[in-house]
Amino acid sequence: MSQKGALLAVDLGGTYLRVARLHDDYSLDALRREKVESTSPEHLVAHIHEHVVDLAGSEPVRGVGISIAAQLLTREGVVSVAPNLGWRDVPLRALLEDALPGPVRLVNDLAAYVVGEHLMGAARGIEDVVLLAVGSGVGSGILC
Repeated sequence: MSQKGALLAVDLGGTYLRVARLHDDYSLDALRREKVESTSPEHLVAHIHEHVVDLAGSEPVRGVGISIAAQLLTREGVVSVAPNLGWRDVPLRALLEDALPGPVRLVNDLAAYVVGEHLMGAARGIEDVVLLAVGSGVGSGILC
């Protein structure tokens, strides 16, 4: 039985901000994408808020997952270093929790990527996965 409310995913990169509404099976329902014009945390949080509220519509927000290309202090919800955004020691989870309806989960983008491939993509059904991503940087994710 599915829970009620909108499930949203945010991909925060140095070039684009993407916000998606997901179905209960994590397939894509709707997507908003915009070019990152300013990398200030306050500016990006305001844009994330706009998209989340728009995509959720009249439904309560069940949860918002935020993936970001960064070194994170996950328990504290702090972006330790995000080279593409020029950030150091940004308390992103706190900023997002103050701005967004519903619970917020912050995760490294490649950790989210490898789990997504394991659940829905090329690595579906494979127990151990190594992912190498080459974009504006190079990174990897490992799932064992």
